[in-house]
Parts: sequence; structure tokens; C-alpha cells
Amino acid sequence: MEAKYKTLNLKRASIRGRVTKFNNHLEELKGKKLTPTEVSVLSQRLVKLETLFGEFDSVQNQIEALEENNLSLELDTREVIEQAFHNSIALAQEIISVSSTTKKSSLQHSSIYTADEDDHEVIGFRLPVIKINKFDGTFNKWLEFRDTFSSLIHNNTKIKNIHKFHYLNSYLEGEAARVICNLEVCDNNYPEAWSLLCERFNNIRQLVNNHLKSLFNIEPLRESDKSLRFLVDHVTKNLRALNTLKQPTDHWDTLIIFIVSAKLDSNTRVKWEEYIQANVNASDMPSLDDFMTFIKGRAEVLESVYRSKQDKKIKSNPNHNQGVKQNLVSHTKSFVSAEQGDSSATAPHKCIFCGQGHRNYECSQFQSKSIDDRLSLVSELKLCPNCLRKGHNTRACKLPGTCKICKKRHNTFLHKPTDSDTNVAVTNVAVSEPVSMSAVSASETLLCTALVDIFNPKTINYITTKALLDNGSQSSFITESLKSKLNLTSSTSDVRNVVGICNTIVKLNAERCNVRIHSKVGSFSVMTSCLVIPQISGKIPKSLVSITHLNKQFDRLTVVIQF
Repeated sequence: MEAKYKTLNLKRASIRGRVTKFNNHLEELKGKKLTPTEVSVLSQRLVKLETLFGEFDSVQNQIEALEENNLSLELDTREVIEQAFHNSIALAQEIISVSSTTKKSSLQHSSIYTADEDDHEVIGFRLPVIKINKFDGTFNKWLEFRDTFSSLIHNNTKIKNIHKFHYLNSYLEGEAARVICNLEVCDNNYPEAWSLLCERFNNIRQLVNNHLKSLFNIEPLRESDKSLRFLVDHVTKNLRALNTLKQPTDHWDTLIIFIVSAKLDSNTRVKWEEYIQANVNASDMPSLDDFMTFIKGRAEVLESVYRSKQDKKIKSNPNHNQGVKQNLVSHTKSFVSAEQGDSSATAPHKCIFCGQGHRNYECSQFQSKSIDDRLSLVSELKLCPNCLRKGHNTRACKLPGTCKICKKRHNTFLHKPTDSDTNVAVTNVAVSEPVSMSAVSASETLLCTALVDIFNPKTINYITTKALLDNGSQSSFITESLKSKLNLTSSTSDVRNVVGICNTIVKLNAERCNVRIHSKVGSFSVMTSCLVIPQISGKIPKSLVSITHLNKQFDRLTVVIQF
């Protein structure tokens, strides 16, 4: 699920960037006198932007389904991006309208303008705003695309063939675009282009097979209103397409119910059986309408329960009185590394043992006691033996750490030495806990790092730098010094804090920049967005580390990194 969210988030970021670029282009055009060619190009770009709006809506819906716990944050993000779309579309339409009016006025003053010319000029230089989802060659999307394009564009006698061809090109991508890529865009080639496309994808048997496959391959659902609503839409869409292809879907109720009900979560399946007992005669089979009515009703119940839980959370947390957005927008999670005393990566803590501003396990008074006294003190204060904090026991502790000596579920300072223990002194255990470890010696922790090439736009060359790898991080980071060295341009970020292990909080400068990273062991290259922070880690390791005790098989280690 994390991988899917990351992919969708990257798509959303790409769409947002394209909208920003388009808006910047419009700002450059404001007040200028556009030529007919420039107006035509802007009209086509506007059509593509409106299609992009549909893509964003689809991506955002999927993200909101995955991020139910952060739904308020995602809805705020949707509002911001949708507002950017609306502003850009309105501004583009205004520029096109002004340019078209100017052209019409010019024709009237030259006494050669006619009503017939008006129709052609408007359609020629301001293509009608028509929003159609792009078609990439996926068979189960063909019928929807074909019927929509035919009714809005192909059968529209007011649109010239050359403009229909431009529309068609703007809506195709992937395999579908390759079908007509060799045809020159001109008035006479449009009928051939449309004919080639229909010939390629009007394969009835293939279309039927793909829609059936889509019904049979529904993923198991979790108990949520969004999942159930997606199920209703998915089944309805495919059955409607199969019915259009003249398949006897009216007689498939029992089969469809059997297939789809097997994908429901256990609680919803139980509720479905109860619904049958209460609403369907024992001698009859439930219809698909019965099943869909039940699913819709169940979705409404789950939505009401979810909203009720959210309301209770808001009422129980006074911080929500200022609005949920302020608490959600400014955080991301990452296991940043920090040395003890590194003020750039720590937040204020109050030790339960001495009352000073540090974590419980960092307390020198606690560490100076004997192991028996430590155990007694932890028991007396009712602390968790694993993280040394109140409010829960070891079984409920969410801290992933274990004892560094015996690997059992307790803090290393509470370990009772035995004869089988290795020669490790508990007092030498590093207290800089918020780190990701790859190898541990008696006194030092070695972190996973890698050499990568980063593109410098100023010199148009790559420079080699060291990257600290953290598989648990939700974001990527770059230091202010490296950003300056690369001469990278930054933008404002909504993220204000980074939360690490034990809720360690790092304050950020709310800056973000894009970085091109290139692998040193292959041709792999990727553009990633990084948050800018003053320092990623303290000076590590703090002393020289002897690697003679490591197994010889690690003497030569080649790491292939996939970003």
C-alpha cells in the first residue's frame, strides 16, 4: 500500500507541476496581442489541461481511499490543486475570448466579415472546451472513449476534420497513440486515422474478455465505505459495457453475486447473509439489485461510523479547536539520525527520573544506578520496560527496538548479565537512539550509506555525494549546504516538522527542491523532491571504528541501490 501511495503521490506532484507551468505561460501571454496560430495552440493546450483535470480527480480519489486517517489533509490538498486548475482554465478562456473578439472586430472594420466567417473563425481559433479522459489502448476503456469521442467530436459537423484530428491526438497516449502516429496531421487523413483506431480496438471478443477479466480479478476489499462504493461503480461499469456488447448480463445475477461477495471482508459478508435472511424469501435467489442495495446501505453505515469516530477525536483533543489542517499539514515521518545533544534534531523532553530536559534512557542518574535498582525504579514508576515511558506495557509498546545484548523485548539498561552474554558493557551503549542501523560494534553504530551522482544545473555536470539510506522515511532530505553548492531553486513546502523515533521532532524551514539523482552502478536516474534541512545527522561515527572483527565476506561489498 505504501508503494502504491508513493506512486500516486508522484503522479499528483507531476500534475501539479504541469498546472503551475501552464499558469506561468498564461501570465506571460496576458496583455499580449496573439496571432491566430498562438490562439489555436493555446486552445489545444487548454483542452489538454481540462483532460489533465480529469486525471487529477482520478488520482486524488485513489489517494483519499488509501489515506483515510489523513482524509482532512488530502481534502485540503485537493482544494488547493483544484483551485489552481480553475484559475488557469478561467484565465486561458479569458485570453482566448479577448483575442477572438479582437479578430472579429478587425474583420468587421475591414468590411469582409460575414456570419459564416464568424462561425469558422471561432471554431478555428478557439476550439470548443471538450473534456474527455485519455485513451491509452486499454481495451476496457475503449467503449467509453469511442462513444464519448463520437458524440462530442467525430459526429460534430461544426468542427473541421483537421481540428478533429488535433482533438484525437490530444486524447491518445501509449499504444493507442502509436496506431496513428505515422499519419500526417491534415484534413484528409482524419477519416483514415479514426478508421484505423476503430479497426484496432473494435475487437468484440477481446473487449468482452477484458471486461470479464476485470470482474473476476477484483481485489479483496477491506471494511470501508470507499472500498464498497468503488465496488459498486466497478461492477456497474463493466456490466454496462458487456451489455453494450450484447452479452446476456440480465441473467448473470447469481454468478456476479457469488464472485463479488467472495471479495468482501468477513464482517460485510456476515451482514450480507443477515440481509438475505431478512429481505429475501428462502425459496428465491437474491437479485443483483438486492446485492447493490445492500452494498450501498452498508457503505452509508460505515461512513456514518467513521465520521462519528472523527468527531469524537476532535472533541477529545482540544488542539483540534484551531482546525485539523494546522496539525496535519506540517508533519512527515523519518528516522533521522542524531547525536546526543544535537539541538538541531531534538525537541524538548522532560526526564521522569530527574526532571531535566532529556529522554528517560539518557538520564545519567538512572544509568549510574545498579541494574536491580533500575528494575525496581521502572516497576515503581510503572514504566514500559522497553521504551521507559508511561502509559503502556511491553506488549503494547510501538517502539521497534530490543535489547542490544540478548535481543529480548526490554531496554538494554535493564539487561541482567549472564554467563552466555558477549563482552558488551551496558554503560557503553550509545544513547543516540533515533537511527537506522546496519552493523553494530561494542561502542559504535554504522549507518547504511551510498555514493550517488547529483546533477548540478549550474555547471551541467554531475557531482558525487554521500547519501544516508533510511527505509523507514516517508520523505527525502537535502542539506542547505549541498542545495547551495548545487545552486538549486527551492519552493515553499507545507511540511513544517519531521517526526522520528520516540516522536523526536525536527523543525524545518518549509523549503523543498527537486534533485536529479543518478546511480553510479548503472544507467538508472530519477528526479526526486527533497525537503531542505540544516543538518541530516551529527558527526558519525564519533571515533575510529575497527572493521577487523567483521566477517571476511563483508570485506568487499557491492550495493545496488534502487530509488
